[in-house]
Amino acid sequence: MVYFLIGSTLIQGNQAQTWENIRKEVSSLSQNLKQIDVESSKFKLGNLDSLMHANETMLKLEQQIEGLLKKIERQYLDLTEQQTADFKVETKNDVYTLPNFVQTFKWDDATFSRSNPLPELLKILKTRMSTIENDIRQKTTAFQDAKNQSNVIAMKEGNLLVKDLGDVLDSGKVKPKDFIYNDSVTTVCVIVQKQQIEKFQNAYETIHHCVVPGSAKQFDIEDRDGYTLWRVLVMKYDYKTIQKQLLNQSNQDKENNKRQKTPVEEFMAAMRDQLKLTVREFEYKPTEYKEREKQRTELQVKTKSLSSVLKQTCEKSFGGLYNTYIHLKYLRLVVDIATRFGIKNKFSTCLIEPSNGKEKQIQVRLMKLFGDPQELGMYGTKEELEDTEDFFPYIFVPINI
Repeated sequence: MVYFLIGSTLIQGNQAQTWENIRKEVSSLSQNLKQIDVESSKFKLGNLDSLMHANETMLKLEQQIEGLLKKIERQYLDLTEQQTADFKVETKNDVYTLPNFVQTFKWDDATFSRSNPLPELLKILKTRMSTIENDIRQKTTAFQDAKNQSNVIAMKEGNLLVKDLGDVLDSGKVKPKDFIYNDSVTTVCVIVQKQQIEKFQNAYETIHHCVVPGSAKQFDIEDRDGYTLWRVLVMKYDYKTIQKQLLNQSNQDKENNKRQKTPVEEFMAAMRDQLKLTVREFEYKPTEYKEREKQRTELQVKTKSLSSVLKQTCEKSFGGLYNTYIHLKYLRLVVDIATRFGIKNKFSTCLIEPSNGKEKQIQVRLMKLFGDPQELGMYGTKEELEDTEDFFPYIFVPINI
């Protein structure tokens, strides 16, 4: 959606003649074309210095608002998984589509009083933007935090090598004696790819002398990368450890800064070095899965609620910010006219909605209508002129959102 706000001097000092010439030049290239009355006499614009300073402020504020509008739209589309958004502008009197709001725009003095000096009016516009920005930021942060917490517990990403095993070992997959933890024996989990299962089964009993023979058991769990989950029982102590304890040599080892690896650590290292398999120490708690399910459900409900709140906030904020944006565009038109043509001079203003792909043709025709034929090369958009601002023989304020 593109609109042009145009302000120009009068052709031969005649308002009707100026409008008729504009209409003849661009009506065939436009979907909508209408005269507008910006009521510039109702604004307290100040002197030329004030106008120049306001122009810089408005350009900066305009960029900030456009960036925030696009950010809100992206957030909304992410939440709704839609391709486009159908935002509305809600005022005290009615609800408008964006095109209707632009085409029927009337200045809202109750919100943006034109009785305020120009700097104060700009401050009101900026405050409105900041309020909306802070509200969106807070609700986005709350939603994202809940979503991140939900993802941490759900652990939807990753395979068995990194996934929290407490999130996959539910009571339906685990029997009471599958995990044994006592003074003599502990249970470890081995992550085995499907193509390595036979090799693992043939080797695990002999890879370390503290492995309990026949203790390997596969759980009914397989991830998308083809990893399977097994448990193996390992003795916590071997004869060397017991011998050391009997001979009271542990203190001597500590003094020599030597640490004897446990059988579990030796088993993990052997599996890694010889079979290229990952062993994970894991303490199974029967209640942990239920607790996670409860947390997951609570967070899902919370995330869904915050998503709904954020969606509604995006809809309301976009409409409110767009209202501010169009007021800023009209104010910029008034200020640019006063800066360039003078406050007391008469001028013509109109709103143009270009037909698709006709934007450049409209600009060229208006340049020929209002510009000096000898100076047409000095006019154009900021991109064409490689400058910071557009420059035309008329006031040009585009509405690109």
